[in-house]
Amino acid sequence: PWFTPSGEIHAPAFRWMAEGVLFSIISRPGCPIDEMKRRFAYVLQPRMLLEIVRVLELFQMEKHVFSMSATENAMERFSRIFNTVLLPAIRKLIRVEDI
Repeated sequence: PWFTPSGEIHAPAFRWMAEGVLFSIISRPGCPIDEMKRRFAYVLQPRMLLEIVRVLELFQMEKHVFSMSATENAMERFSRIFNTVLLPAIRKLIRVEDI
């Protein structure tokens, strides 16, 4: 879902999805990966979810043993890595007062 037809990574889409996964991990420390797969089943194939988890783990934003927990500075790391990546236009259309 975050690859362009030419095979390049569409950074805004990846950031949007990775942000959702990271926030879920932060809000549910110790969450089993199977629960995350069920939670994201309607938007991400399990393989894609695992790719995002691996990227978060690679950048030391989460640690995955048998369950997942965010690292102490996960939000700061995420901000530093994705600070130049703008969110997709569709994400910008959602206003808090409309929810």
